[in-house]
Amino acid sequence: MNSNNKHIKTGFKTPDNYFDSFEEKLLNKLSMETEVLIDNKTGYKIPKDYFDAFEKELLSKVEKPEPKVIPLFNTSKLYYVASVAAILIFSLFIIKPTYSDSITFDDLEYASIEEYINTENIDISAVELADLYGVETNDLDHISFLNIEDDHILEYLSEETTSDDYYDSEL
Repeated sequence: MNSNNKHIKTGFKTPDNYFDSFEEKLLNKLSMETEVLIDNKTGYKIPKDYFDAFEKELLSKVEKPEPKVIPLFNTSKLYYVASVAAILIFSLFIIKPTYSDSITFDDLEYASIEEYINTENIDISAVELADLYGVETNDLDHISFLNIEDDHILEYLSEETTSDDYYDSEL
């Protein structure tokens, strides 16, 4: 096989000096055809001032469909939000909150006070407890804690505490 393709001849041949005058011949031929086309007239005739009114007639015959428009801001929702905001602002000026700077024992619940005393291991005397629960100190004088029987004390301790609280492991 010959990998050198130097002497390949094609079947197409052009006459000598063909491309030297090709451009002139082409331009002459094109100019002659345009002259012939310009001189020829078609059989169609357009009435005078036809294109002046054509656009108006065409637009009147063609119906433009209304496009569906979705607004960016829904006005009904805007009215709702504005009315709620106005009511809130108006209520802030009319309803003024009352602030009390002083806190009293009446504000606290007895259960929370009792829980605080039990968890914090606070030593409170009987007089302070009487003040807390609204008992007068004169009534405490009439109450004698010495007359309580041992059975009642043991029953109370068994209900309120477990025996593990008093169990001493060193004994």
